[in-house]
Amino acid sequence: MKSPALLPALWGLIALGLLAGCAVQGFPPPVPPPAPPISTAQDPAEGGLAPERYQGMPVGFTDEGDPYWGSLKAPVTVYEYSDYQCPFCAQHVLQIEPTLVERFVASGQMRLVFRDFPLERLHPNAVPAAIAARCVAEQGASLFWRMHDLLFQTQDQWASLEDPAAFFARLARDAGADSVRFALCMADRADTLREQVLASAAEARAQGYDAAPAFRFVVEENGEEYALVGAQPYRVFAAWMDALAVGETPPGPEQIPSDPGERQVPFWATREGLAPDPERPGYTRAGDPYRGDPAAPLAVVEFSDFQCPFCRQHAQTTQPVLHEQFVATGKVLWVFKHFPSLGKRSFAASVAAECAGRQGKFWEMYERLFQAQDTWAQEPDPDPAFTRLAAAIDLDLKAFQRCRADEQVQAAVRRDQEDGSPLVRGTPTFVILGGDRGRLVPGALAVDLFAALLEQLYTEAIGP
Repeated sequence: MKSPALLPALWGLIALGLLAGCAVQGFPPPVPPPAPPISTAQDPAEGGLAPERYQGMPVGFTDEGDPYWGSLKAPVTVYEYSDYQCPFCAQHVLQIEPTLVERFVASGQMRLVFRDFPLERLHPNAVPAAIAARCVAEQGASLFWRMHDLLFQTQDQWASLEDPAAFFARLARDAGADSVRFALCMADRADTLREQVLASAAEARAQGYDAAPAFRFVVEENGEEYALVGAQPYRVFAAWMDALAVGETPPGPEQIPSDPGERQVPFWATREGLAPDPERPGYTRAGDPYRGDPAAPLAVVEFSDFQCPFCRQHAQTTQPVLHEQFVATGKVLWVFKHFPSLGKRSFAASVAAECAGRQGKFWEMYERLFQAQDTWAQEPDPDPAFTRLAAAIDLDLKAFQRCRADEQVQAAVRRDQEDGSPLVRGTPTFVILGGDRGRLVPGALAVDLFAALLEQLYTEAIGP
């Protein structure tokens, strides 16, 4: 497989949405239109029968059983390796793909082929979603593509469900699938379909992909292949298709000029932003508290809410282990950013932590706030509790109270919220930066999984 150019440092930030991110509140619930009709008319352009169409374009299945969308005579086939629970895969499908379909699929220049690439350790509902999509696919290719769209449109509604089966059954019905046939498939064929899904994921890894979405461009005339990874902006896909149309090698994404107004990598995620502030020990130049070696190969930026139970779970059970194994050993720089999302108390707690930081004791207040969460989070007025916590860590209480009323401190907390808004769909959320890779970890990941992921990324970052 050819790769015209390695993505530049922090290319993974694109996949993380730092250049084109998802909204915090997720995607609005769709109003499902009627299922598209199935056509059985002759289609001379396809060389015979085109039994199904979706949005006016041919759909079907490859010889390997993968659903495709577009003309069989398209000069370029794009294999999309995707994860139904991945927010950035949803970003691509909902924001970028419609324009690609309109310009390139509808014109016959591109055929899309969908392949499952669930990142099961990060997205536990991704495999069940893929199985549900395959059960719908057994009733027709056009129904599959409708189910595909619905799964991504409603991702924020089912991604955190303990058992999404009933939700998937409703989506299958909304897509136009026969409910009885779908239920029988889910009951009788789930194990077989799971094996197919995992085999597709294994094939993606064999292609060298380690992040979703990923795309394999194949020029049908000569079989040349090119790999593109991440939720890239439309201009990158358009530049690649334009280059392939004239027989040229696609340019590296970093060689393609940015569109005016396109989001750039934010300062807090750059090497300069992560560097220590010489005038404020323990804080980065971007204004965020950190622990660990600023020269560490990896940086983890944690977006957290002191009132969030899952954030407390991470802070009290997972973080101590990660600190011992990675932060204290110089492997990881750990950075904290406020993301109070549960109301006035959580915002006030972030301000209290920030004010403790002004006296050089952010991390001491961090620990105390989580330890006492059950107390202050239940009080009508949490201010006395914050004062008690400040006294327990020997803060200057008068300075602490003045700081808490300081609008500049409150604005700093709001800036953190703004920084996280393209990325955070729930707290805690972690952005892992290192080398030329970036990863998003949503939720309080189990300590063994988090440690394994950090060890893997650390090994990749330092190289052979």
